[in-house]
Amino acid sequence: SVTEATISRTRRRVLSRRLQSTFGDQVDVVRQATWQVAGGGEPRLQVLLAAADVLMVSDPDAAERFARRAAEIDHGSAAMVALAHIHAERGDVAAAQATLVSVADRISGDQERFEALLEELSECLWLTRDAAAARATVQRMRAQLPSAFEADVTSTEALALLFTGHPSEALRRADEVLSAAPERSPRVRALTA
Repeated sequence: SVTEATISRTRRRVLSRRLQSTFGDQVDVVRQATWQVAGGGEPRLQVLLAAADVLMVSDPDAAERFARRAAEIDHGSAAMVALAHIHAERGDVAAAQATLVSVADRISGDQERFEALLEELSECLWLTRDAAAARATVQRMRAQLPSAFEADVTSTEALALLFTGHPSEALRRADEVLSAAPERSPRVRALTA
């Protein structure tokens, strides 16, 4: 912007830090993330990821910058999964798949594994439209995740079945999940199917 071009980098950092300390959480996450990155310190991971999510469709370049900055400070997989999703939204199959491959080294728990596999499934269903790969991803979910994720996996499978042309089987899977009175996320996925 014009302002950025007319003031020094040091001055910009000072102003960003003052804005953060004065207004902090009173402004939207995009502005918070912008100030945190410009301030030169270590930005908050969740703010960067939220800003990337907000900008994914309207400003994918900015979303990618925030996700890449988040990946620099995130020792887990959340930032890389977000970056893969941004590439997928842009339709960049190669970049999305390459980013997901790099996620494997960062996964530190079952929840992160589920989220990475969920992003992979999303790419199979929407980006490459590969039903066989989607089924294989669901099978990997079943093989790699503990039984505590059964409702998550089954509700995800219901959605995959629905979007690959198997509505009757999708309804059966959704009924399985709903009859077990699951937590909110699997319930929402099952109701969607």
